[in-house]
Amino acid sequence: MDAVIDFEEVADFLKNPPSLEPRPDFTKIRALRKHIVTAFAQLQCPQDAIHGWTGLAVDPATYLLLTGNSFFIPPDPGPTAVYPAWAAPNDAKTIDATFLRAKNYYLSYVNIHRACFRMLDACVSAQFKVSNNPAKQIQRRSREESARRALPILSKKTTK
Repeated sequence: MDAVIDFEEVADFLKNPPSLEPRPDFTKIRALRKHIVTAFAQLQCPQDAIHGWTGLAVDPATYLLLTGNSFFIPPDPGPTAVYPAWAAPNDAKTIDATFLRAKNYYLSYVNIHRACFRMLDACVSAQFKVSNNPAKQIQRRSREESARRALPILSKKTTK
């Protein structure tokens, strides 16, 4: 990619999502998914000019049936380009250009992911933000318990 898709551009496409209130159900979640897919299709992606970044929001098998190619998340190219020890100046220019395109592609993905996460964080109420990962559930419970234990201690310190 020659240019980075910035966070504000993605946020503009994702604004005004359908409401999930008072409780998320199938039709509301499906409407939200359609909203995300429509927004991602408007963003330019080197993998597919027609469908854009919809591969992030669509089931991989469905995306494969739509396009004939699987969608892959761009890898992080790292902080700097890697040059072979015997690289000619023309090779270095090619490596620089390839690295810049890969870095822009990855940064665009990061901005899209962050904007989508923020939109979902704003849409979904706290009572429905549950992890399927048991380790995260245990961590959350232990944080809640330690916060409950700390509250009486803090209130005793402040009253003295």
